[in-house]
Amino acid sequence: HWLRPVLVPLIIAVAVSYVFIPILDLLTVHLKFPKSVAVLFTLAFGSSVFGFLLWLVVSSVRQITSKHNMKLYEEAIENLFVKVRQAATRSPPSHCAVSVFTFR
Repeated sequence: HWLRPVLVPLIIAVAVSYVFIPILDLLTVHLKFPKSVAVLFTLAFGSSVFGFLLWLVVSSVRQITSKHNMKLYEEAIENLFVKVRQAATRSPPSHCAVSVFTFR
């Protein structure tokens, strides 16, 4: 518990490096870019991808939380609860009856 402030950034850094190392290898080994240019390009690419994903999440949350969509989601959830409540109070069909063993 007390290592959390250290472990969380460490795990994030390992995950990011795991994603970026193949890109750096491609640029430096196969395309013969200088290491500094490859690092700058990879950071720019990674930042662009992160920014795009952040924009995508924010726009999706805005769309979901708009008043019109919230009303639709609210109605859908209410209908789902009504169906579940009806299914729970309905008795099972006769072909699904559970036999009860009685001992004499």
